[in-house]
Amino acid sequence: MYADLNDFIADLNRRRLLARVAEPVSADLEIAAVTDRACKVPGGGPALLFEQPSGFDIPVATNLYGSVERMCLALGVNRLDDLAREIDQLMTPQMPEGVMDALKLLPMVGRLRDLMPKTVRDAPCHEVVERDGTLDSLPILKCWPEDGGKYITFPLVFTKDPETGVRNIGTYRMQVYDGRSTGMHWQRHKGGAQHYRVAERLGRRLDVAVALGAEPVLPYCATAPMPEGLDELLLGGFLSRRRIELVKCVTVDLEVPASAHIVLEGYVEPGERRREGPFGDGSLQQFVPADFEQHYFTLREDAANHERLRQICLFDLLANNADRKSGHCLFCEGSIYAIDNGLSFHVDPKLRTVIWDFSGARIPPAWLGDIERVIAALPKDLGTLLSRDEREALVTRGREVIDAGVFPADNSGMRYPWPLV
Repeated sequence: MYADLNDFIADLNRRRLLARVAEPVSADLEIAAVTDRACKVPGGGPALLFEQPSGFDIPVATNLYGSVERMCLALGVNRLDDLAREIDQLMTPQMPEGVMDALKLLPMVGRLRDLMPKTVRDAPCHEVVERDGTLDSLPILKCWPEDGGKYITFPLVFTKDPETGVRNIGTYRMQVYDGRSTGMHWQRHKGGAQHYRVAERLGRRLDVAVALGAEPVLPYCATAPMPEGLDELLLGGFLSRRRIELVKCVTVDLEVPASAHIVLEGYVEPGERRREGPFGDGSLQQFVPADFEQHYFTLREDAANHERLRQICLFDLLANNADRKSGHCLFCEGSIYAIDNGLSFHVDPKLRTVIWDFSGARIPPAWLGDIERVIAALPKDLGTLLSRDEREALVTRGREVIDAGVFPADNSGMRYPWPLV
């Protein structure tokens, strides 16, 4: 496995999976535009290393994990299915039914014990410490023309529960407001947001550390759907087959990966809120300005749109997006937009659709036939993306929809049971 990001980039270069850009390219829209074109090449395009971002002496790497081959290299597996099996062993160990079964678990227990993170005294990320540093010295990207500014898009955000000391690592979008402050976009169900709620209840600041450019296994761990209380760094050690090294921060009571290139240390004040955005158009999403104090958009009533809305609702019922945002629909200039409607399946049935106009309505027989054909023989590309449990959950959910023949009834008493923002 790779000791740090430099190791990974050097290996991509040796394998001819990296394109180096020697000419100056601006972090204001240009790097994002080049990356957007590259990642849409069949197969994900090459990883990119911009060696001279205009006005900065720090290079920028993008699209590092934009292909299956590079993801497998980063995670140390030959196939992503191998990774799924390993994680399944870690997340859902079989309960022993007797002495012999318990003995079979001993190697796994021993492996986990030997892979707990360890703290080291010194690390390369402490070679230069700037107590009065500014974000203006970093080539942070502005990605889309209508964005409200620059965003740190792939941070590893470290926090601890103020009461229990349990660590969380997450990846949250951070809009840069000025040289010394950013937004922290952690949604309510995220671990960092829970730590912040505890800090607010106690009336305390929440210490935060942000690691940029850590070893390649850790970004996956920070975004993996880990069970509550299970340390993401344990998953990192499990996948990399060695203990992840941490180093204590300089100004906050947190530890960060010793392999990080850059560490930002700071805090979030209790009760402080700032408006985020606006957002420009991404390649797969339609963003709109939002008033985050209101939580709801209004859908324009138009019977002509009901067919499309019903299709979106049925997709949400089957796909059941794991990040709880599937089915957020907007009407804009004659078009229906489904926000973050992605093929990200969740094993447990959690209907999140916000459009309840079709509650109890009959599902057209042709659509039920489509579902039957899909679950009878999952498309190859889809089948390889899902774990065994996810495939079984999708088939079971499809059967339930076919048997019912109608959309689920809304028993919440609310027209919009899940906020749109």
